[in-house]
Amino acid sequence: MTLYESMKWTNLQLIKGRVFTQEEKQKITKHFLDGVSDEKTVLRFHKGVNAPRDETGDSRQMYPLFFIPPYRNEADGTKGEKYKTITCVTPKTHILSANAYELEIIRILALLSPNNEKVEKIVNRTLERLKTSCFANECYMGECFETSLISLRFICTACPENVQWLKNLVNKISKHIDDKKRHSGILFYYWLCFSEMPIELAESKIIRYKDELLKHINRSFVMNSEQNKNMSYLCKYIVRNCLSKLDDYAFLQNRDPYINEKDGRLYFPVEKQKT
Repeated sequence: MTLYESMKWTNLQLIKGRVFTQEEKQKITKHFLDGVSDEKTVLRFHKGVNAPRDETGDSRQMYPLFFIPPYRNEADGTKGEKYKTITCVTPKTHILSANAYELEIIRILALLSPNNEKVEKIVNRTLERLKTSCFANECYMGECFETSLISLRFICTACPENVQWLKNLVNKISKHIDDKKRHSGILFYYWLCFSEMPIELAESKIIRYKDELLKHINRSFVMNSEQNKNMSYLCKYIVRNCLSKLDDYAFLQNRDPYINEKDGRLYFPVEKQKT
């Protein structure tokens, strides 16, 4: 698998609740670390996107330093599209596409091999970079908003002790998420962040969306294409993980969605078992 395919697959497994063996962790870690971009590739990408440069007085570090998304063109059947986020949002800018690609990979490394020396250096350098960026701080304009979400999830894993940084991001995102109509994948990614946060940060936000989450877990999802299948499973697990953080719905945590043989759609078993 490519790094992108591995990133998407590993994300889904973790969201489903899979616990990797030590051997599996080492294999995944090696696969990603073997794919770290060389300096020439990083510099070429930064030049191509006119990345801010220190010598111009702009100290913002807006673009990846370790994992540069491979160039895509019409020859490979992608029509030059940028890589989708894990919740199927197609970025318009490199700000979102490149940061989503890198931060998702480094987040997985931080989860699976936090004590690996090379991983530690990559994580710490990336946190330093994000502190200088606008999207991981106050900016919510354009796709900096969506990139804020990717940053929030990464920081929750890589630097959970920085509660104020997390609170600031949550407050900014919460304030502006309803500014306009957004792709459904953005809302599901927002919920994904809350499903992985400490309950003291996430509870009030999950309660705010409880009715909508219940609507999604009770409805059936289409399974007509590979993209439908992947997104339907992912979204069901995201909703499950969010709701199960609340005491009244903790019973959902160890349940899985299933395909109904009659209509081929994806459902979730929500009935509470009688005691």
